[in-house]
Amino acid sequence: ETSQTTAMGYFSREGDLPMMRWLYVKGADAQDEDVKFWFPMYAASFAGKIDACKWLFAHGASSDVKRGTRSEREVSNGLRPLTITVGKVHHVDLCKWLILKGALCEDGDSGNLDVEKVEFDFTWSVSNTNRGALTGWARRLQQTRAAFQAFLMGTLALPEYSFPELQHALSRRNGRAGDRIISHIPPDQCQLLWHELHAERDLGPLKALSGKSGIMELIGD
Repeated sequence: ETSQTTAMGYFSREGDLPMMRWLYVKGADAQDEDVKFWFPMYAASFAGKIDACKWLFAHGASSDVKRGTRSEREVSNGLRPLTITVGKVHHVDLCKWLILKGALCEDGDSGNLDVEKVEFDFTWSVSNTNRGALTGWARRLQQTRAAFQAFLMGTLALPEYSFPELQHALSRRNGRAGDRIISHIPPDQCQLLWHELHAERDLGPLKALSGKSGIMELIGD
């Protein structure tokens, strides 16, 4: 059962892109859904062939980064491409690529992290050679993402509340009506109003540049 494969699975494991392309043109499936164990993405990942994995991903096998093997033997059942790469010292770049492509996410398109996948993939291998490097990389990636998100959404600190500053802000905003407004606001509500006024400010580059031609494409690049 675990030896079953197809020509696409064989050449994926070899990393032979010309043959993979030829087979695909001739009608071969990049997923081989009927194959229980050595499906192409798993075979390519097992051998550390990152270019073959990328090709398969782009040609219909994107969901296979989360696909598990099917075997009657418990030890060989439910293994995913990431499961068998985490423990191999020279496969760290492939591990990163698989993670970025959703290997640790829940099935479907939610994008939410699947805790069971994380626990299984990072503990199945006895060696766990890449676990430290990958967790450090993931931590730095998260820090970079948080910093970039802060840049886009705004990084200016909220000014410290003071009643005179609130009066001044309402006068600038509403003229004389601002004085009448503040005279009817209970003292305990003034600080809440201060926060609401500043929440409306466009503090971030994303808001400031909204509507500019091509800006979202530029940020995406």
